[in-house]
Amino acid sequence: MPIQDYIFEDDATAASALQQGNTAALAYLYEKYCPLVYRFLYPYCHDQQLAEEIAQDAFVRLWDKRSKVNPALNCRNLLFTIARNLLTDHMRSVKNQPRLSGEVTFDTEPATETTYQSIILADLHKQTAAAIAQLPARSREVYTLSRQHHLTHKEIAYSLNISVKAVEKHLSIALKHLRVFCNKHLMEISIVTGILSL
Repeated sequence: MPIQDYIFEDDATAASALQQGNTAALAYLYEKYCPLVYRFLYPYCHDQQLAEEIAQDAFVRLWDKRSKVNPALNCRNLLFTIARNLLTDHMRSVKNQPRLSGEVTFDTEPATETTYQSIILADLHKQTAAAIAQLPARSREVYTLSRQHHLTHKEIAYSLNISVKAVEKHLSIALKHLRVFCNKHLMEISIVTGILSL
């Protein structure tokens, strides 16, 4: 059923109906956001089937927890959060599963990388994450959707209900902040890059 055929004026109205167990509200949100949730997940896992399954599971989880849904919250962000948590749980469970002999893995570090280099790289990742965490909430959200989930400016604007100009502004703020961080740690980054290229 096309989304315009549903009776809900907006997401808040649908969320309120969902909270009361209205299945049409779930169908409305699914029709509107499932493709976007899929596109949010795919760049992270690069697995079409997995992204589709997790996207669908996100709506199942939303339905299961419908009584706790706050209609005042942004439904898009709520679904992104649910989907991200489900994917994280899935990745963690896969990682903890015993591996078969000879099975190809993708998280094994290169044989040429020493423990010392690994520590430096881990520390740089940690510091980068800390720098991102220091960004204003909206700028951090825009940066994450752009750089980590590879959404276009238009897609980010749609998902956050802001203008494309606002997306560009927040991304500029984020990049300026991270540029300062990179300048402070340029020496460490250059050393690690040089070692790994040998």
